[in-house]
Amino acid sequence: MQRLAYAPTRISRQPLGFTLIELMIAIVVMAVLASIAFPSYLNAVRKSRRAEAISALTWIQQAEERYRANNTLYTTSAAAPPAGIGSAPAGSGYYTYSIYADTTTGTSYVATANANAGTSQAADTNCAGMQLQIIAGTVSYGSCKGGCAAVVADPAANLIDAANCWGR
Repeated sequence: MQRLAYAPTRISRQPLGFTLIELMIAIVVMAVLASIAFPSYLNAVRKSRRAEAISALTWIQQAEERYRANNTLYTTSAAAPPAGIGSAPAGSGYYTYSIYADTTTGTSYVATANANAGTSQAADTNCAGMQLQIIAGTVSYGSCKGGCAAVVADPAANLIDAANCWGR
């Protein structure tokens, strides 16, 4: 009968977790990804909030046209519209709306939506102010850096590329 020699077995310890270096590398990778993704996320949120301004300016345009159909001039009141044209859409506080109507000819008006200071929309660089102009029947859409003045003027003078802000 042969005798088998048994060698003592070694107990090997396998790692049960991550080393500190591996953990730090994972955290750095996540921080880099977050620093790239977060600004894109903020831009997407600002763009979605522009829909509120577009909706309100479109409502103002429709209300002005309904009012002018029954009167000789456009109205300058967005907050308290005349009877029969409905009420303004409820805003979320990101924009302040104003209307300026040219009361001498009655054929022109400007509706503006300016981002309120202290909100994230104020940091919406080229689209902090959005404007809709009706000048002698011609509609112009545009935006203004830092906000738009509510005056009837040449659309080319103060409006920048409308496609960036008004595009859906």
